[in-house]
Amino acid sequence: MTTGSTLNWTEVGAAWGLDIGPALGLRLEELATWLAERGLPLGLTNYPSPQRIAEHHMVPVLALFRLPAFESSGQALDLGAGGGALGLTLALLCPGLSVILADRRRRSANFISLTIARLGIENARAVQVEGATLGKECEGQYDVVGFRALAHAPEALRLSAPLLRAQGFVAAWHQSEDLAFLNPPPGWERTATVATSLPGLSVSQVRRSATPGP
Repeated sequence: MTTGSTLNWTEVGAAWGLDIGPALGLRLEELATWLAERGLPLGLTNYPSPQRIAEHHMVPVLALFRLPAFESSGQALDLGAGGGALGLTLALLCPGLSVILADRRRRSANFISLTIARLGIENARAVQVEGATLGKECEGQYDVVGFRALAHAPEALRLSAPLLRAQGFVAAWHQSEDLAFLNPPPGWERTATVATSLPGLSVSQVRRSATPGP
C-alpha cells in the first residue's frame, strides 16, 4: 500500500490546535489510502482518492477537539460507523481513548476489523450490532457517542441516550443548517456547535438536559 494524500497533516493539525507530527501524519495517510483502495469497491465510501477521503471524512473529525470538555481519554463510540473513517481517525489522534466502532452491517464490521488489524490500531475495536441492542448491552459506558449521517436527530439521540455516562455527550456531525440538531428534541440540550473544515458541515455537542423530556 502506498500513501496518496497530498495533505500536510502537520499544517492541518496546527489549524485546529493539534500537534500532528510526521509519524502520526504517516499513519493518517495510511488510513486514507487504505479506505480509498479498499473501501470504495465495497461501497463504504464514495471517494476514490486518499485526498478526498481525508478532506471529506477525516479532517472534519478534528473539529471535535474544539468542543468543551472533550477528553482524549476514556471510552468513545462511533455509532453507525460505516467505513470507519470517523472512529479510526479519532483512535489514531487519541491513543489514550478506547474507541468502539459499531455498525449493524456485517460488511462494515468486517472491513473495520480488517483495517484495524492491517494498520495496527490497538485502541479500536469493531462490533456488528443493532443500535437498540447495543443500548441494552453497553448501558452507560461511553463518554462520547459520535456519529455522522446516522439518522434524523430524534432517532439518533434516542439510540445514543442509554449509551452515555452521566456526564457524557453526543457529538453529531450534521449539515450546518439542520435545525433538528441545533434545536434538539425535549430531554436534550445543545451545548456547542463548531464548523468543520468541510463547508456546510458542523459538529454539535448535545447533552441530556436536567429536565427530562416527555
